Amino acid sequence: MLVQSPSLQPCAHRNSDYGMLTGGRPDLCRYSCSMRFLFAVIANRNQVVTANSDEMTAIDLFNEKIEAAGQRILAVGLQDPSSAVVFDNRSGAGIRVNGPIVDADDFMAGLWVIEAPSEIAAHQLAEEASRACNRRIEVRVIL
Repeated sequence: MLVQSPSLQPCAHRNSDYGMLTGGRPDLCRYSCSMRFLFAVIANRNQVVTANSDEMTAIDLFNEKIEAAGQRILAVGLQDPSSAVVFDNRSGAGIRVNGPIVDADDFMAGLWVIEAPSEIAAHQLAEEASRACNRRIEVRVIL
């Protein structure tokens, strides 16, 4: 068994030992792995939150593109944060609070989970996603 060093991250092939040998480079994985990314759609309460018809058309086209390429894992919109409920049952605390964990003007209005062969490819897709939905996109690697 290999010991993981900070410079060797698993490839997206489900944390296999082979992935460790590739140095986390999906392009070297014999399983033709890709990485998974979260694209958080960031909206602002002080602006129009709901997508208009032009934005919905562009989002649909983007979704069709990434679906046809086999890159779309999940695409969802989220309710306004005012509908959130936060639970904290650490140590049996039994705390329930109505509202978001962080009350801020910026919030996650939707998300995509996508597969891409590299961070560069994911960033290119994020630029397209941002243009399609007319919102900022925060990209994070899914571990």
